[in-house]
Amino acid sequence: MAGPQIAMLIFLAIFVLVAVRIARGGARQWDAAARLPLEDEKESRHE
Repeated sequence: MAGPQIAMLIFLAIFVLVAVRIARGGARQWDAAARLPLEDEKESRHE
């Protein structure tokens, strides 16, 4: 019965690490992604 508990701890550790990395990335990392829905198709085709 230790297998599922170990798997859960590994999952939790990876989840926390990913969450911390995303939180530390700051707003600059997400600015481009946040603007994607607002761009016109013409602008995105010219780039």
